[in-house]
Amino acid sequence: MHACYPQGFLAVFLNRSLGNFCFYGLRSLLILYLTSTFLFSDHKAFALYGTFMALSYLMPLLGGWLSDHLMGIRLSLLFGGCSVFIGSLLLMKQNLLGLSLGLTFISMGMGFLKPSSLSAVGCLFPINELQKKDKAYTVLYIGMNIGGALGPLMCG
Repeated sequence: MHACYPQGFLAVFLNRSLGNFCFYGLRSLLILYLTSTFLFSDHKAFALYGTFMALSYLMPLLGGWLSDHLMGIRLSLLFGGCSVFIGSLLLMKQNLLGLSLGLTFISMGMGFLKPSSLSAVGCLFPINELQKKDKAYTVLYIGMNIGGALGPLMCG
C-alpha cells in the first residue's frame, strides 16, 4: 500500500478483499455444489442457498454488536477472517457435516468482517485527517469490489 495509509490498513484491505472473494466465489457455485455433490433437489438446494444468504446478510447485526460491546475491532477482524477461511476448508470435506459447519462458519465470519472492517478504517486515522480517511474508504471499497468480482470469475 501507499505510504499515506497507516499501519494496519493493508491487513484490513486484504482481509475484506479475500473475505469477499471467498463469499462471492462460494455464492456463485453453491447451487451447483449442492445439486452435483450432495444430489439435492433444486427446491432443497435453493432453500439452503436462501437460508445461507439470509444469515450472511443478518449476521453483521450480531457481529457488529459483539465487536462494539465485547470483542473489539481487531479481534472481530481476526475472528471473521479465520472463520471464513475455516468454513472454506470445511466445505472441501464433501460431507453433510462439513457442508453445515462450513456454511455456518462463512456466514458467521462475514458477519464479523462486514461491520468491523469499516470501523477499523475509521479508527486508523486521526479525526483531523478526513481527506486521507475518505481516500482509504475508497480504496477499501475498491478492494471489496475486486474481491467480490474475482471470486465468481475465478471460482466459476
